[in-house]
Parts: sequence; structure tokens; C-alpha cells
Amino acid sequence: MSGYRWQGHNGGMMGYLADLSYLPDHGFGYAVMINKSSSALDEMSRRIAKYLRTSSLKPRTQ
Repeated sequence: MSGYRWQGHNGGMMGYLADLSYLPDHGFGYAVMINKSSSALDEMSRRIAKYLRTSSLKPRTQ
């Protein structure tokens, strides 16, 4: 996701998938977990990330 600093991790095992992403400069992130081995997780993560990128994100003040 160009233009944003993302941190996170994803993985899974037979029948389970998970994706965790965090925007440290904005102070929030998301987690997606499903109990199915499919490409649905990738699509859900892309849609969430797109929403976060397109909604007026401003770095949090420290």
C-alpha cells in the first residue's frame, strides 16, 4: 500500500487464515480471521486497506 507505512503479519494452517495489519502513524489497524482456506482473505484485506487509504487519514499527533 504505497504512501502508508503498514506493519503486520499473516499466515494460516489447513482450514484457517489470518491477516493483521497496523498503521502506526495513524494509530489503528485491523485483523481478519476466517476458517476457510481460500483467496477470500486476500480480497477482504484488500478492501479494508483500500477503505482505510481512501478515508481521510491523517497522522495522529503525539
